[in-house]
Amino acid sequence: EASLEALMEELALVRIPYGSQTLGRSSIGPGASEEADPDADVTQEPVRDFEISIGHWMTSLEVSQRAYESVMGDNPSVAVRENLPANNIRFHQAQEFCRRLNAIVLTADGDSDWRNYYFRLPTEDEWEYAARAGTRAPISAASDPNNRRPFPFLLEPIAWFETHRVENEEGPYERGQLVPNAFGLYDCHGNVGEWVSDWFGDYPAGPVVDPQGPVSGSYRIGRGGSWISYPQCLRSVFRAGFPPAICYEGLGFRAVRTRNL
Repeated sequence: EASLEALMEELALVRIPYGSQTLGRSSIGPGASEEADPDADVTQEPVRDFEISIGHWMTSLEVSQRAYESVMGDNPSVAVRENLPANNIRFHQAQEFCRRLNAIVLTADGDSDWRNYYFRLPTEDEWEYAARAGTRAPISAASDPNNRRPFPFLLEPIAWFETHRVENEEGPYERGQLVPNAFGLYDCHGNVGEWVSDWFGDYPAGPVVDPQGPVSGSYRIGRGGSWISYPQCLRSVFRAGFPPAICYEGLGFRAVRTRNL
């Protein structure tokens, strides 16, 4: 079992600043304040203004197998290696990881300031806000209106996906090998899809502040796409609904740390 200090180092938290961001589908045409996204669909509507009222911390990398096994005592991953993201993870396992991590923090010796915070899964809007890192393009890579390269080529510096893999090697891949976004987050696009806390449902119309999503539903949400996803599934706006009990090698998670109020 790793020390709290070693575990926090493994989680590699970065600060996500409070602020506001336009979220939702990016299919408005030329001349609008965002890039067109021909792959957007109605489940990603409406465009809405989101505000995060209190800053928090997020794991800059997807939760590793090393961290998962240290907290949970087992490793359900299909592709197994310590620095690979935990994969083949069910929704309740991701939640339980956060619960047990909070218990470790509460009972650990040392810096009592850690006890003023708790870990949880990000909400769907928190995830998109962090993944976009201030962008309105379909992905968080730098935008150049004169760049006519096909979409997959724009993804390659930042993401592992179906048509960008290491030759003769199956994914997922070791975390943090590619370029991070402006908030310092790696692998928001691709590698493994990431569970968020919301039930799948319609977005609210109008501005929202710290929304928690629907109160019930049949499907939970995975964000970001994975190493076996096609490029359009890696867009910042893309949302996939999964039965909570499903697990496969393309699903993992990252966590956020929030101050107790």
